[in-house]
Parts: sequence; structure tokens; C-alpha cells
Amino acid sequence: SMTIRGEGSNQTSIQQGLVKSWIQMSPNTTNDSFNVGSTTDNGTGDQTMTFSTNMGNGNYCFGACPSDHTNDARHIFQDGANPSTTACRYRTTNQSNSDTDSSFQTMSVTGDLA
Repeated sequence: SMTIRGEGSNQTSIQQGLVKSWIQMSPNTTNDSFNVGSTTDNGTGDQTMTFSTNMGNGNYCFGACPSDHTNDARHIFQDGANPSTTACRYRTTNQSNSDTDSSFQTMSVTGDLA
């Protein structure tokens, strides 16, 4: 635990600002990751990323970016119906809001670890 001077004269807690989990992947292939135990393909455009170390609560922040010119993947969003401390389920859609797989994607999670 460490606090440093941030912007201006404000104090910033370092552990609060760190990414707690991230992944770079192609379909069903993890290219590199941190704090990711596994991924599950639940169907077209529907995947789950399981954390190696659980999050402290389901109120973490999920950010993602698809990159796909074949399936026109535009959005990746967290399935927020049942936020979990053990895993993050997310969906990928195209510009018509139809589920689609993305050939390349990156995701990160910030928040408190358990």
C-alpha cells in the first residue's frame, strides 16, 4: 500500500489506479494476459474471462476494444446482469447490434481485488 502525490497537490493511492486483469486474444487463443485463469466461448460473440485472483466485489470497471475487419465487430460490453467477483462475461456485437466473433480483442479490468 502506497500513496503518492498525484496531479496538483492531490494524493493518489497507487493500488487503486492499477489494472487488475487484462488480456489480448484472438478467437479462443490467449496471446498474453495478466490475472486471467481461463476464457470460455459461450457461443457467437459471448465469452467469459475467469480471474486467477478474484475481484473484491462486482462493481469493477471493464474496458474492451475489438479489432475486426471481417465480421465488422464494433462493440464489446460487459454482461452486467449478474456481475461476478470470479469472472467477467462479455459480448461482442457488430454495427447492427448482432452478436459476432472478433478476430482480435483486448480487455482490461480495474477495481479492488479480494
